[in-house]
Amino acid sequence: MTSAREAGLKVGVYLSPADGAELPAEFFAQEVQRIEDKIAAGEPLTIEEQATYEDRALSPSGQGRYGSGSAVTERTIPTLVPNDDRVAALASGEFPRFTVREDDYNAYYLNQLYELFTEYGPIDELTTGRFR
Repeated sequence: MTSAREAGLKVGVYLSPADGAELPAEFFAQEVQRIEDKIAAGEPLTIEEQATYEDRALSPSGQGRYGSGSAVTERTIPTLVPNDDRVAALASGEFPRFTVREDDYNAYYLNQLYELFTEYGPIDELTTGRFR
């Protein structure tokens, strides 16, 4: 991002709201099977199905937070981790802190957004895609 700014370019980022790496492994396996059944029946695939099919040999590498049905509970954003370097910035008020009620994945996603907007300098545009 620094190089882009030094060249006079604005910085835009994309953060997918649906993180395939965070799918529960069982759901991913069922989705791959559904797509393979579609292929066997000679049905066309959507772009998303084609991408999933191409990644079928890869199992999700996250913690299974997306689509896991986890409970909505009160969370603090940012969610600090051991040795987090943001402790002093939060304590001094330099960085804001938010309390939200979310499930596991949405809390994870909000933490990703928080990081983008507090750790990398100005972001001129954020695109997150959309659900259908």
